[in-house]
Amino acid sequence: MKKLITAAVTFAMIVSMCACSSSSSAAPESSAQTETASETETGEETASETGEETAEETETETEFDESDPAAYIISYDVNDYVTLGEYKGLTYTLQATEYTEEELADIHNQYAQSMSSYEQITDRAVAEGDTINLDYSGVLAGETEPFQDGTATGDYLEIGSGSIIDGFESGLIGVMPGETVELELTFPEDYLNEEYAGKDVVFTVTVNYIEGELIVPEFDDELVALLSMYGYFDSTLSTVEEFDAYMNTQLASSVDDTQKTELIEELIEQCTFTDEYPQGVYDRYINNFTSYYEQYAAYYGMELEDLLSTMGYDMESFMTDANDYAEAAVKEDIAAYAVFTAEGYDADKFYKEEGLSYLSLWGIESLEVAEEAYPQVMLKAAVSYSKGLDILKEYGTGVEATETETESVVSE
Repeated sequence: MKKLITAAVTFAMIVSMCACSSSSSAAPESSAQTETASETETGEETASETGEETAEETETETEFDESDPAAYIISYDVNDYVTLGEYKGLTYTLQATEYTEEELADIHNQYAQSMSSYEQITDRAVAEGDTINLDYSGVLAGETEPFQDGTATGDYLEIGSGSIIDGFESGLIGVMPGETVELELTFPEDYLNEEYAGKDVVFTVTVNYIEGELIVPEFDDELVALLSMYGYFDSTLSTVEEFDAYMNTQLASSVDDTQKTELIEELIEQCTFTDEYPQGVYDRYINNFTSYYEQYAAYYGMELEDLLSTMGYDMESFMTDANDYAEAAVKEDIAAYAVFTAEGYDADKFYKEEGLSYLSLWGIESLEVAEEAYPQVMLKAAVSYSKGLDILKEYGTGVEATETETESVVSE
């Protein structure tokens, strides 16, 4: 359950960030503001004491200012929270970044299959074993309106399957597509729904067509353009060549994300973290986690606890996972930003000089456009985080996958 929830929230945070890459852990929402040690005159208030106070405030807060600098690691002296481990020479697993011709052919076939349809036969009568598309409406004896669940439009039925009461399917044998017939039938005495058991009923049925062979379209420029029009891709594609290039780009991006995940996880193992985390950052991830599921529950008209109950989950376990998620996410932010600063970069300066080169990868055309939609501090944090991962990759060493790793990838 924990892996499922964490994966879902991670994905939601990435999407909500600004359509940014999956290598960015920066997220838009957080909870209560926090005081830092530098804001206290006496210096006696510890981060843990601040954390307890903030946690209490979080329970009553219903909104969070996502532009609050305290919610992002770039607002802190990262060295107060970590002793950075060796970040040069970490290893990541080498993987193919382009599909083979055979793999591309399989992908073409999968997309073509997704656009396949069955032949619609209309020039012969219905026969035993046919699957037909039909509309029907059933009215019980003595009634004038169709009974509940007694109507359907565009439904499918295999003739001879015995899935409907006796006489229904056999009564359609010999009927031509486009023809409407009335079937005077009787529900069996032992019918599952006792309300209808033994009652007479008249079904008015129209056979629309007989389902023929599955027609799989050729994967060509026309199909690529159609898929693109239907929103299958986040870019406009019009040729098979463009499709193949797009798929290779997506693969390379996915591999890069996976390798950077390996690197940051390896780095975290080599870092020494303090017992206390920047409270605002921690709160943001707790808020992200809980807000995601609160919104998910609201979509279905449920309270969070009711949703968790349907998942066989309780609030205590949920909050345990929320804290585990927040702790892991904060460590990742700290480690990446520590690398960023260790290389002499400044978040403000880097954002001004290089920010657009990162944001453009996420579909953003200018800093002005980005800042109209998202707080600047959030964007700075996302860009700094991504640069930190890039640094790890630049200094990293690619190694061939072990036999076990290879088998794992294949099985997935």
